[in-house]
Amino acid sequence: MITTLFSARFTPEGTFLYTSELVTYQHRFEIVIEEESPEDAEVLAHLRADELAKADLDKRGLRGRLVDISSVCVEDIKLRRGVSR
Repeated sequence: MITTLFSARFTPEGTFLYTSELVTYQHRFEIVIEEESPEDAEVLAHLRADELAKADLDKRGLRGRLVDISSVCVEDIKLRRGVSR
């Protein structure tokens, strides 16, 4: 899926974002890891994100390198009441 930054979502299939000059890319994935250790879960999530992002770039025929991978545990996110999407 290609979308604008303002409507970008984290999804299992991924969202692909890019600048108009096609200089920088961003992928957003929802990755579920069943692991007791938070540290191990983060490592596994980063490895899976790297794999998915590289596969997507290859599929699109784009060359590039991954510079940064970050993650957030959804259990740590605090939702604000009254905010609609």
